[in-house]
Amino acid sequence: MGTGASVEQRFRKPNARRVNLFNILTEIMKETKREEEIPEDHWELLMKALETEEQAEAKQLKEELEKERASRVAQEQLVEKLKAELKQKEDLQEETESELKKLKAQLKQKDEASNEQQESKSNDQATEDQATLDQKEAADCETIHDAAGKSVAAVRHFLREHPTAVNKKDEH
Repeated sequence: MGTGASVEQRFRKPNARRVNLFNILTEIMKETKREEEIPEDHWELLMKALETEEQAEAKQLKEELEKERASRVAQEQLVEKLKAELKQKEDLQEETESELKKLKAQLKQKDEASNEQQESKSNDQATEDQATLDQKEAADCETIHDAAGKSVAAVRHFLREHPTAVNKKDEH
């Protein structure tokens, strides 16, 4: 019934159940002094207990592996989801930047058009100001001409009434 491994190797992982089994086996060994003297039913019970323990441990390891795999799959799915969201955000940012460039271009065009309109208005205003100034100058000229004409008329009238007031030599 020996497996070729020593008792210590069979029970190398110390946990409460194995320690208990090892203690039981140690007590049996004290009484018998050799493995061959251990009754077959004791060996079978010990081996069944050990197999049950190993099966439980294997089951627990399988469950842990499954949990780890599930966790890894969930993490991979989360990474994929985050990559997709990042890609969407990058696409959205590119669209936003494109829209921003378009809006800046439109704003620049509107500013240029506004500047042209302002220049046109200022040119129109300058033309209107020049026309107003020309009208004022023309009115001033007319006023001066009228005043000069009135002055000449007043001098002639004065000379007619007072012909001796001015010396004939000084006339010209």
